[in-house]
Amino acid sequence: MNMFPTKKCAKEGCNEYALTNSEFCINHIPNREKYISDLKKLLQERDYFRDLSACGIELENMDLSGKHFTECNFSKSRFKNVKFDATKITMVFFDFSLFENCSFKETEIRCTVFGGSKINNCTFEGSDILRCNFNGTICTNVSFNGSDLYSSRFVNSSLNNIQLIDCNLKNVHFEKSIKHNVNMKYSNIEEAYLEDEEITL
Repeated sequence: MNMFPTKKCAKEGCNEYALTNSEFCINHIPNREKYISDLKKLLQERDYFRDLSACGIELENMDLSGKHFTECNFSKSRFKNVKFDATKITMVFFDFSLFENCSFKETEIRCTVFGGSKINNCTFEGSDILRCNFNGTICTNVSFNGSDLYSSRFVNSSLNNIQLIDCNLKNVHFEKSIKHNVNMKYSNIEEAYLEDEEITL
């Protein structure tokens, strides 16, 4: 039994995932604008989503606060000025996506993949970000202040102007990451996996 939506696009030779309620991916779906419009309406109207496949979708200026996403696939998507405040996100793929000016304040994010994504000018303040994968991400001007990041991973990531003040960093992996102006004040850095020479306070 598949845990995530994995149906491939019906277009011959295409290896991308098909969208929910379609045989095609975002690149080959007929009436693309209508599909995206209908999906945005659905995202606004419903509060709970499971097994949603929306790879490659572009969302801008939306408020998804208080929603619940579980076992969904948003790989290779773009999010600009999107609010996920007080949202529950469980086992969701956001890998190789772009997040710009997004807010994840007081969210509950578990076992979710952001690997390979670009995260710019975003906040995750006051959140539970547990066992999440940020490996290979490029994070710039991002605040995680006051968050619990237990057992999350930032291996091979580029962290620029990052606030990790008063966070739980137990079992958080930062090996081989590039850090510039990373503030971990008041956090339990002794319980994280950090190369000593790269610790920045």
